[in-house]
Amino acid sequence: MGLKDWFNRAFGASVHAVTAGSTASPTLQQSATAFPLHGQDHAWGITQAGLFQRLGITPEATADARWQTLPGGHYFGLDIAQVQVGRASRWPDRPINQVWYAVRSDPQVPHLQQAKTIHERFVREFGAPPSGSARFDVRKQTASGSIATWAEWRCGGVRWRYSTYGAPRAQNGGCALALLDLWRAASTERRQHGWVPCAGLG
Repeated sequence: MGLKDWFNRAFGASVHAVTAGSTASPTLQQSATAFPLHGQDHAWGITQAGLFQRLGITPEATADARWQTLPGGHYFGLDIAQVQVGRASRWPDRPINQVWYAVRSDPQVPHLQQAKTIHERFVREFGAPPSGSARFDVRKQTASGSIATWAEWRCGGVRWRYSTYGAPRAQNGGCALALLDLWRAASTERRQHGWVPCAGLG
């Protein structure tokens, strides 16, 4: 089961709407307009074909053409094992609306210690999350297919979620500690759910 399939199974369609004030962190503000990949920022609205042309790479054939897996790198100050970019529709001209960054696990540091350090860093930078846990409140600690804890922020129609696996999870690029999920909502969905922009963002 791929990273995308596992995440969908773990979370299903559970999404919490935010109707109160939002954090104006520079990182969140940047993520509201673009996502980082291969040393560049790519504006939301770009298609997979446009992204691959810009990066000069040829995508591999996949069972689900909506998703493509790319090598990792260093993003948001973290070592990323792999990146997945996805679009909401099977039509290839639809823009990318979701990017997943699998955080690489350091085998020299206890799993939950690593996850707690990153979780607390994001809470300090972004403020208390409107959804999820402000504290590192571990619920499941034994299974790589489970989520131990998570926190979610939103800014300018983009959801930023940090989720810790219950145990290191093997995947391409090495074992993963956690997942960063950037998901951009359609404008109609933003109005429907009452999501509000960060300060200074439309």
